[in-house]
Parts: sequence; structure tokens; C-alpha cells
Amino acid sequence: MSIKYAVLGLIAERPQHGYAVRKEFETRLADIREVGYGQVYQVLSALEDAGFIVGRSESRGSKRVFAATPKGRAALRSWLGGAQLRPRSFHDDIFLRLMFVEPEAADDLLRLVGEQTQIIFEELALLVDQRAETAQRGGFAGVARRLYLEAEVLHREADIRALEIARLALEELRAGNGAGSAFAAVENSLNALRTFTASA
Repeated sequence: MSIKYAVLGLIAERPQHGYAVRKEFETRLADIREVGYGQVYQVLSALEDAGFIVGRSESRGSKRVFAATPKGRAALRSWLGGAQLRPRSFHDDIFLRLMFVEPEAADDLLRLVGEQTQIIFEELALLVDQRAETAQRGGFAGVARRLYLEAEVLHREADIRALEIARLALEELRAGNGAGSAFAAVENSLNALRTFTASA
């Protein structure tokens, strides 16, 4: 998620000062993306330099209140309607390690697969709880948050399935059954998953 456009979107909703922007960011987007206190001010400065927002002090020594400029609103509309979305891919260090695993290291890698799976299960449980809480919210923001949480749940479920397939392959290799047996285990697992998906 682009922090720049998220901050711009918050300011486009209503003029506000930096601290208020950060608090609003935390309230609405904390579980999507964390942002540091100083980072908000760096983004505000960059947005002002780009001419997307303008900051004004209402009185001497008061906090600067930022408002979106017409250029900023146009940039926000362009970003919101843009087609430059990149799909997330599964990047996990475990799969890089698989490229170099030796039979004697299989036990260690299986332990790591188990630990990683447990971590993702815990994340999934939190997301499911958040999804249940979101069901109580209304309006477009509530729907958008629910959609985000649904996507995150699906990603975690896919990660768990990928790790389960890795576990099956590693167990075959550890048992000395060779690459052919490991590939067969992977293929059987994928076929079972495809059958389940097709019938769902």
C-alpha cells in the first residue's frame, strides 16, 4: 500500500494537522500498514513539495493544517482509478532454503516449516477475529476493511497450504524416497486441493 496516497486520501477527506493525520491513519489502517511518527511528517513534506497539499498555520506558533490542492485531488483520483496493481506473490525464505537443503538438514527445515505454519495459523486466527468485528461496521469504509481482511485470510490460507505441501515433500526426501516420490507427494496434494476447490 502506498503511504503517500493513503495520507493524501485522509487529507482530501478534510484538512487536518500532522498529528491528526497520524492518529487517523492508526485508527483506520494500523492492521494494514504501520507508520512511524516521523514517517508521516516526511510524507507530508513530500506531498507539499509535489504540490499535492498545502499547509497553513492559523495563528503564530499553531500547528500547520494541511489541505489537498486541486493537483493533489487529481493525483488521488488517478491513483484510485489506476490499473498499476501488482499481485502479491508467495515469498518465503523456506522455499529458498529448499534449493540447497541436504538430507541431514531436512529435520531442521521441517521444524522451521512447522514453526512458520504455527505463526501463520496465529495470524489467521487474529484476522478471523478482526473480520468478525468488522461485520458490525457500516458504510463504505467498513465494506472496504472487510474486503481487505477477506483477502488477507485467503493469503494466509494459501500460505498454510503451500507450507503443508513443502512438509510432505521434505518428509519424502528425509525418508530417502528421492525426488520422484517427493514430486508425487506434491502432485497428490495439489490434485486433492484442485478437487476441493472445484467442488467448493
